[in-house]
Amino acid sequence: MSELITFGVLSTVPALDWLRPVLITTDWSAVLDVLRDPISGNGMLTGLLRAGCHLVIGVSTTVARVVTEDA
Repeated sequence: MSELITFGVLSTVPALDWLRPVLITTDWSAVLDVLRDPISGNGMLTGLLRAGCHLVIGVSTTVARVVTEDA
């Protein structure tokens, strides 16, 4: 939950416009494309790919910490 708040705040700071494409909350409005008649999947695909990358990074960091703590 704190990540979502942090990403929301970072996306509103004009000096951090270069960081906006990496934030997971950038393509959340693309979910509404599911309700449109011709479904546009470009924004949804980009958002899912970005969320998947964040998930892989988070899981790999967690696994690395757990493995190194037990050794």
